Amino acid sequence: MPSVTFNLDKGLNSLLYLANKAKNKDIMSLFKLLYFSEMEHLKVWGRCITGDHYIAMENGPVPSCLYDIVKAVRGNGFYRTDGDRFRKYFEIENWMFVKAKKQADKDELSNSEIKVMDQMIEKYWDYTPEQLSEASHGYAWENTMRDYTISLEDIMKEFGAEQGYIKYVTGNVKEQNKLYAMA
Repeated sequence: MPSVTFNLDKGLNSLLYLANKAKNKDIMSLFKLLYFSEMEHLKVWGRCITGDHYIAMENGPVPSCLYDIVKAVRGNGFYRTDGDRFRKYFEIENWMFVKAKKQADKDELSNSEIKVMDQMIEKYWDYTPEQLSEASHGYAWENTMRDYTISLEDIMKEFGAEQGYIKYVTGNVKEQNKLYAMA
């Protein structure tokens, strides 16, 4: 099963978009909203938003690359020395709240990506972080060992994708990866 390629600009701008608009600004809530947005965008449009790899952690799916960036800004984690590079976008307050320092660059996000994120913000507006965590414990998360990458196929199976659609999307991912490799 091919994996998608992380797009740093889309990742940062998706996080900023959610941090500026969502009710709950804690890292876990924003990551769950992003996961639900990625899943919905994959379901409707056949492609991911950020290309991040989701890890099945105890409290639900976590975008691996964005989590590394958040930890760097916070001052911990393997890439902590890279934190200054990202502190112009956001800071972390009280170890868990994302405070955006700027608005998302909407030129980096498609209209469909923004629409889906808005839908997920509205759908989950009144959810607590714990409720968001629980809601993210679906088939894809349950079918993955803790701290391992959730497969794109399992994410698509969670929303009921048929095998033909899964094959179509994974074929597109392979082609996309070839284009990234040539760039």
